Amino acid sequence: MIYYQKAIERGKVVPTMPRRFLEHLGRVDSIENHTFLPHTLSPGSIVVDLGANTGFFAREIAARYGVRSYGIEANPSLCASLENTSLTTYHNIAIAGIDGPIELNLSEDHTSSSVVARDVPNRKGSVVVPGMTFQSFLLAGKIDAVDLLKVDIEGAEVVLFESLPDAAILALPQITIEFHDDHGFITRRQFTDIHRRLTVLGFTGIQFASNNTNWLFYQSQRVKVGTLQTGYIRHLVRNVRGATRRLGFRSK
Repeated sequence: MIYYQKAIERGKVVPTMPRRFLEHLGRVDSIENHTFLPHTLSPGSIVVDLGANTGFFAREIAARYGVRSYGIEANPSLCASLENTSLTTYHNIAIAGIDGPIELNLSEDHTSSSVVARDVPNRKGSVVVPGMTFQSFLLAGKIDAVDLLKVDIEGAEVVLFESLPDAAILALPQITIEFHDDHGFITRRQFTDIHRRLTVLGFTGIQFASNNTNWLFYQSQRVKVGTLQTGYIRHLVRNVRGATRRLGFRSK
C-alpha cells in the first residue's frame, strides 16, 4: 500500500482507483525485490536478514513496520560501514554448515561475494570470516522466534537448509529467498531439492520473478492466508506488482 500511496501523491496513479483494490495490493510488500506478507509483522516481530549487503532491507523493514531486525553480512569491510540503530543491528558472520572460520571469496561487485563459489565475478581475493550456522546465531543472540527470514547469501542457501532440521524450518512462518542457480552458485537440482523440501513440509511457494531470484514461501495456517487468497496473490498481485514496477510506480 505504501508504494501506491506515494504514487498517488506523485500523480502517477489515478486518485479515483478503488481504494479497496489498493488495500488488497498492500497485503504483499517487497523490499529490494524480496517479497513478503506484511500483515504478519508488527512492533515486536523479529526479522533476520541473511545477506544484508548495504543494509537497506534490514533498515527499511524496521522503518516500515517497527520490527526488530538483524542483518547478517559476511563481507567485513561492508559490514563495518553499516550503522546499528535501536531496531536494527548488523553482524559480521557468514552463514555456514558448521561453526568456525570460513573463506569468503570477494568480488568487486559487493553483491556477489560468496563462501561457496570461488569463481565469483571480478574476483579480488579472499578473506577469512567467522562462520556460523543459522541455529547457532539464534542461540548466541537469544532469539527465540523469527517472524520473517530473508535469504540472499550467494549460494550458501544450500548449506543453510542442509544444516536446518525440519523442526527449525517449520518454526519460520515465512521465508523470502533469492536463489542463485541463475548465477551458477548453485545447481538447478539444488534449487529443486530446497523447493521440494519446503513444499513437503507444507509451505506454499510463490515465484515473483521470471527467474528464481524472488521466491516467497509461507505456511498458510501460520500466516492466515487461505486458498483463495493464495490464488489471488499468485495470479493477480504478482502480475500487477510486476506491471507497476515496469511502469515506474515501484522501484524497490
